[in-house]
Amino acid sequence: MPPDRELRNRETRRSRLVKFSSILNVRTTRNEHGSRLKKVMDDAAAAKEVTRVVKRVMPRDYASHCLAAAVKGAQLVLVVDSSAWASKIRLDQKRILDRVTDLSIFARVTGVRVRVEPAGRLPE
Repeated sequence: MPPDRELRNRETRRSRLVKFSSILNVRTTRNEHGSRLKKVMDDAAAAKEVTRVVKRVMPRDYASHCLAAAVKGAQLVLVVDSSAWASKIRLDQKRILDRVTDLSIFARVTGVRVRVEPAGRLPE
């Protein structure tokens, strides 16, 4: 085999190995991102379920202004669309807390926090 052809074959094999290793790195990265994405999606689904359950036990007029709900530690965090509704919910938080803690999934909740986010803009 001529030396230049042997050199080309060696370079071709080397470039194939480099391409193969980069493909492996891409697959590893994709799996890592896939796991993170799955966790984010699972967290979003859980938050949506918490919001749905909380809205179901709240008085109807309050629920229509509740954008989201989450449990942070022992606090039930409600996100509402205006400061007027936030004030109403704060004044009535004892009744809301009683209704929510009747459900076993919220048994550890001891307080209610209310955040205001204008409609159409969800919290980070």
